[in-house]
Amino acid sequence: MSSLFTHFDVHPWELFVRTITIYFVVVLFLRLAGKKQFGQMGPTEFVAVLLLSNAVQSAMVGTDNSLLGGVVCAGALVLTSRFVSWATFKSGRTRALLEGTPTVLVQNGKIIQANLDRELLTRGDLMKMLRQQGIDRIEDAYLAVLDPECNLSVARHPVESAGTITSAPPSVPASSSPPASTPTSA
Repeated sequence: MSSLFTHFDVHPWELFVRTITIYFVVVLFLRLAGKKQFGQMGPTEFVAVLLLSNAVQSAMVGTDNSLLGGVVCAGALVLTSRFVSWATFKSGRTRALLEGTPTVLVQNGKIIQANLDRELLTRGDLMKMLRQQGIDRIEDAYLAVLDPECNLSVARHPVESAGTITSAPPSVPASSSPPASTPTSA
């Protein structure tokens, strides 16, 4: 029983390196799979994710079935995840590389078909996501952006009471520095 806690079949550093390597390989595969694999997972995508975890398990642990081997791998996964979270927080370039970038699907009430195709989304998929945001017609969306986690953010066209479009929403300046403070008299 004591060998269960103290005996490694594979050196702990090898377990650690194997686990980190597999972590980044799986991240790469999921990035290549696209945003749809996360946000709109159908039965085939679900099965693929389940089998992926089983397929990489032996690559991580090798022949080591010890409790400590599992602890080393779990610790490596948690530390790697924490490091990736810190790195993506600190660097926009790292965030774009590991997590992806937002994709504009609708602009000025018009679908950007090339972006829809790149994300492997149909017009029906887009309409479903828009309806979940309370928008029934493409024309009512001023801007629809799909983020890397497959969440759709939508800005509506401003409308007057008669239902006509007035103007586009105000744009956010590239640099938003706070306004200069004015001195107040006491």
